[in-house]
Amino acid sequence: SPAKHPRQTSLNNSVLIEANGYKPKNAILSKNDYQDSLQISNQKLPLNNSPNVNEVLSIDPNAILIKLRPDTDGRYGFNIKGGKDKQTATIVSKVVLNTSASRALLHEGDTILAINKIDIRNHSHDEIIKMIRCSRERLSGELELHIKPCNEKSLLKESLQILRNDISLNRLIEQYRTLQRHKDGFTFDIGRSECNYYHNRYKDVLPYDQTRVILKTNSENDYINANYINMPINSTDIINRYIATQGPLPITCEPFWKMIWEQQCSLIIMLTTLFENGRIKCHQYWPNILETIDYDLFTIRCCRERKENEFIYREFLILNKEINEERIVYQIQCETWPDHDIPNNYSSFVDFVLEIRELRKANKHIPILVHCSAGIGRTGVLILMETAVFLV
Repeated sequence: SPAKHPRQTSLNNSVLIEANGYKPKNAILSKNDYQDSLQISNQKLPLNNSPNVNEVLSIDPNAILIKLRPDTDGRYGFNIKGGKDKQTATIVSKVVLNTSASRALLHEGDTILAINKIDIRNHSHDEIIKMIRCSRERLSGELELHIKPCNEKSLLKESLQILRNDISLNRLIEQYRTLQRHKDGFTFDIGRSECNYYHNRYKDVLPYDQTRVILKTNSENDYINANYINMPINSTDIINRYIATQGPLPITCEPFWKMIWEQQCSLIIMLTTLFENGRIKCHQYWPNILETIDYDLFTIRCCRERKENEFIYREFLILNKEINEERIVYQIQCETWPDHDIPNNYSSFVDFVLEIRELRKANKHIPILVHCSAGIGRTGVLILMETAVFLV
């Protein structure tokens, strides 16, 4: 049946029309595009031996039509994954903010059924990419997508199937091997310098000069083995901010607390024990419960400590003696995650990640400080996991 006449709201380069009675909120449509939509609803245009759009819509009653126009750089503002050769449906994997795709309410996880009236279910990933790019060569540059709106349950099922396929074909290992080990143009000169050599727990794990945390209150040496890491969440204005650092050494405890004070960190995530297999993994940079310890300008007091399952929760009171100001800093230590291994309890770890996500809301613009021993393995996994939770 033909699509219902949608309400015209504005003239816009990005348009979204309803099909088969489905229309998301805030849908927008221009006059010209509305006329085109009626034609599409009634046309039967078999192209390249593919089913026509009416057949696509009859297959999925929730299919909707989106029309996009490219920006001045020829981009529509979205990425895809999948295709016949990938043995999965074609899914929108990313939508860039303030683009034609985002204004048309295209969402990550939406399934693309047809492109420019051509059913794409029997097309490879590269063929689909080529079809999208060829749209820019049309007179109007317009790209027509028939999509099935994202369903979270089906998206999870699809993601798990992709993961199973990739594991069976060793694609995950291949993808891992292609990861960039070092960022082009970035250097480690400060960390390698003679004066900072003994401030590094591991001599081959150094912060980039371009993204390292620079201490402000020490005129003699501004170095600490720590990096800023910002993780933007696609299609939102959210940026998860972290400081990834090594487990402190005895000589770096003072700079460690200076960094916490200067960066206004209120949460420390510790992903290591102090000792593992007879080796020191991290110096105890905090005092025992109800005791205090002095580090130059700072006095640290451990006010509270409680153990809950695999985690220890501590509350510290930091006194800056120079300005006589106090702050509260919380620490959560995970005790059951061995180095070069995975957490002992998957469920507890996921709950832990969700807890961090909730704690972040109180100070979302302030970085969370994360460390293990080297500051790259377990620290990196934790950062990746929380980012993934935001993207689900």
